[in-house]
Amino acid sequence: MTSIHGLESAVVVASNAPNSNCLAWDLQTGTLMKTYKGGEKSGSVPRNSMCPLGSEFLVTSQSQKGELHFWSLRKEQMLNRSFMCEPMSALCATRGGQLCAAGGGSGAVYIWEAASGRLLRSWAAHYKGITALTFSDDDSFLITASEDTVVHVWSVLALVDAFAQDRTRPPPPLFSWSEHTLPVVGLYCGCGGVSATVISASLDRSVKFWTLSKGGLLRTVVFPACINTAILDAAETVLCAGGGDGRIFISNLTQPTSSSASSLSESSHYDRVLSGHKQSVTSLVFSLDAYYLVSGSLDCTVRVWDMHSGQSLRTLTHPSGPVSSLALLTKSSLEPPPAGVTLPKAVLGNFVKVAPEYTGPWEQATPVLLTGQTPFGAESSWISLSRPSYDSGDGYRSVALIAAGAQSGAGEGDSDAILERNCEELERARAAEAAAKLQAAEWKGLHGKLYQFCVESDLLYQSPAAVP
Repeated sequence: MTSIHGLESAVVVASNAPNSNCLAWDLQTGTLMKTYKGGEKSGSVPRNSMCPLGSEFLVTSQSQKGELHFWSLRKEQMLNRSFMCEPMSALCATRGGQLCAAGGGSGAVYIWEAASGRLLRSWAAHYKGITALTFSDDDSFLITASEDTVVHVWSVLALVDAFAQDRTRPPPPLFSWSEHTLPVVGLYCGCGGVSATVISASLDRSVKFWTLSKGGLLRTVVFPACINTAILDAAETVLCAGGGDGRIFISNLTQPTSSSASSLSESSHYDRVLSGHKQSVTSLVFSLDAYYLVSGSLDCTVRVWDMHSGQSLRTLTHPSGPVSSLALLTKSSLEPPPAGVTLPKAVLGNFVKVAPEYTGPWEQATPVLLTGQTPFGAESSWISLSRPSYDSGDGYRSVALIAAGAQSGAGEGDSDAILERNCEELERARAAEAAAKLQAAEWKGLHGKLYQFCVESDLLYQSPAAVP
């Protein structure tokens, strides 16, 4: 297989076929580097539902199940899985992997802290299912799109603010864009932080350009087919739009359109078309140098295009089924570190979920932990724990443990044993709280003595007239 000069990247490909694996190919040589195994009963990965989590992990959602699957990029075996209260239809993460956001078919959006797995916020962001999510390049904004044809822009700081006056209600969106007439299925945010440009792709055959600084519509480009995904090159001068008919439309944004000056905000201008896919294009990514374009399609193929000549240089076929998502990574992030080099260990927590009927903050919700090993050594397949809360009187008000999904044949004796272990854990927690209170009182006394010493020492260095 021939090598493509200058293409020093690897692409991770996800399929929406049931029981399929995520595959990582070396785009330069076309060789398969990794096979991220999801298990025999793993579901399919929906569109926009795979993303790298920092530089160490990969996360996908399962369309038939309310699950998130996690892998270390350097290992093929699944690292962890977390169960959600609903199937997630879109995923995204901040550039450094500190936060991960997901949206469900109910229109709710969830934000987790990746290191601890703590759910920072969940709220009803849209009236219909979430189709796409993305963070701005400086991680200060979260942009959400839905089947309700609306695009919302949210302040990440306001969403995760632990000191908000009313944590039961999410903050209003900074901007709401409702100019599309059919569901919005693709989002892309350029560079520039608050001055960035956001583009939205819709089934109404249009791609719209928005500004984050003022929240206004900059431009609309109309195409002859419905658009599933759209991206910009690094200089944000070339627009690539993946059509539902398998074509990829290329538009040079620096060239004047054939439209009149009065209607410059809307045009049907595109310079050329890349043809090769036989079915709908689902995902597009540029190489790091923007010389090559990588596309995924429902025809089970991934194609590498030369942006200068428009030729298809390589075609990769996913053996399991249609391609739903792509992620472009450096090859070094998939390869083992050099001999003698020890990389710092990244921390990834077990993501928790809130009860389906609750959409408030995690601090008052009922999360479900899935660690692969149930707490207290219980034999149930999962355990639901209510978060312990504090009271000024008797310490913990309640710690409820409900064993569900237990193995068939679990008798009354097993339940009694679990309840007994729960009571023992509660007593240990109360004892730890009492010891913490004693230590806090001791530190408070030491602080008072230190303060008095500092006041007296300061008076000694003052003049005798200043001393009372």
